[in-house]
Amino acid sequence: MLENRYAVSFTVLAFFLGLPGCQTTGAAHPHPIAILPTADSIPMTAVNGTGDAGALVPLDAVTSVQAEGGARSLLRYTFLEVGASKLDVDAAVAGNRDVDNYYGRAQLGLGLLHGFASYENQEIDLGNTTSDLFRLGVGAHLELTDELHAVGEIAWLFNDVSSDLAGFSDSKSGYEIKAGARWMPIDWTSGGIELDGNLVWVDLDNRLATEDRAFGWEAGARLHVFRLISVGGMYSRLEEDDLISVSARLSF
Repeated sequence: MLENRYAVSFTVLAFFLGLPGCQTTGAAHPHPIAILPTADSIPMTAVNGTGDAGALVPLDAVTSVQAEGGARSLLRYTFLEVGASKLDVDAAVAGNRDVDNYYGRAQLGLGLLHGFASYENQEIDLGNTTSDLFRLGVGAHLELTDELHAVGEIAWLFNDVSSDLAGFSDSKSGYEIKAGARWMPIDWTSGGIELDGNLVWVDLDNRLATEDRAFGWEAGARLHVFRLISVGGMYSRLEEDDLISVSARLSF
């Protein structure tokens, strides 16, 4: 009889302490016992704000997705840009005179495609010569990786030249083709460093340059800050002409 009482007392005590094999299936524990987290425990977070179990994913997975999206969110194709450049024209043509350029560009990205329009004012200290150059074009990009995009563009050009030199004032149209890449080798929470380069072909009569038809290349770097703002510089080489430009961009 005494042994039975001890057995019953031990069973009751074990039940309340939650010892293995002593809990009734489906019964709620009257005194919840804290369970320490193990190596298999994964923090969970809601991603759509519904609060239901189906909306919960591992927290480390969300963090990973946010980190991987840094470079992609910086390589944007909708922006406003203003810049200035100096074109060093072949000395035999312009007598060591430079062409000063100021431009603005607006671009709208639509998925893998984008359209753009730009205006460029050019001036050279030779016969009071100036030109108004307009570009209207389309382009496309292919995301090889989040950090590396292949890019191509084609643009229609219209150039209106005004000059005191006889026979130089005229309006001409032509086209320009570019093919290259944008690469984001370094990125952080609010910015990054972008490198870009293109092969260039331009065909435009009476333009302020050594050759009306020219093949060349360009390469530049851009510093992104606050995710939406960036400043960049670029060097271009078209036949015998060198162009150095700087720009500021607001991306959306």
